[in-house]
Amino acid sequence: MHYEIECSKPSSYLWQELRGIPTFRLQTSDQTIARRLQKRNDFQEIGFFINGSEWLFQKTFYSNDRALQSFRRVTRLEINYNAFRDEYYTISPPIVDIKMESDVLNIVEV
Repeated sequence: MHYEIECSKPSSYLWQELRGIPTFRLQTSDQTIARRLQKRNDFQEIGFFINGSEWLFQKTFYSNDRALQSFRRVTRLEINYNAFRDEYYTISPPIVDIKMESDVLNIVEV
């Protein structure tokens, strides 16, 4: 038995379009998060990246706290902040795949 671990990388981002304008954008490469956002009436899907299978959504929040609260609820993950890019992001947990080597039992009739 051996384990294959896929490296963690940021899967979702949240940023404000312009300071003072209450429009926020959320970009995700996680299909489950994209489905949650598509089911909600308040998020508007504004783009889809074909090559990388990423989705882009937009919503109006009148405070950063409300935007973060919604981001936390949708992603259900810990939120990190990148001060250089002025954006919030989540990191998906690593995916561990257990591969079992096939054990073949030979049953001999006596």
